[in-house]
Amino acid sequence: SDTRSIGARIEALASTTWNGETNTSDLLFYTTKLTTESEVLRLASDKLATFAGGVTAAGQVSSTTTGHFVATNTTTSSATEGGALTLISNDGATLADDHRLGGVYFRAAQTDGSLITGASIQSFADALWSNTVNDTRLEFYVNDGDNSIEKVLTLDSDLLAAFAGAVTVTGALTGTLATASQ
Repeated sequence: SDTRSIGARIEALASTTWNGETNTSDLLFYTTKLTTESEVLRLASDKLATFAGGVTAAGQVSSTTTGHFVATNTTTSSATEGGALTLISNDGATLADDHRLGGVYFRAAQTDGSLITGASIQSFADALWSNTVNDTRLEFYVNDGDNSIEKVLTLDSDLLAAFAGAVTVTGALTGTLATASQ
């Protein structure tokens, strides 16, 4: 229709007044939906990336900066709202029994400066997935005294909690006892 419009653009913007010693800037990415142009990503001079919407990563996402990843939901609170972190395993194939859906790893530096995993929570399929079967389990791991990761708790799709070691209860223990064994 002979009308020219901007479909997307990248803009460099000074984030402070420039002088001979300070030349900081941000890099802004814009896209257009229908006829409205919007900033979708800002790469700031302080090495922070700000996304206007959600983030989808095809590969590994890592951070070398100190701080937290924060998921904020500003929708009116309810039983189905709140901040969420979604880990997706999607290679296009059906998830097989014992295949991992995802994991959260807690890492820190040891004395030589190298990073080591101190604990993790991982989710696995408890059966071959289908349109009607999506059994899963959660496994909790900690690093023990000999610097090896040990599974300490499994919560499975049969509603069973399996502890690898002894269980200590400091408060009241309530429930229905169906069978007991030693």
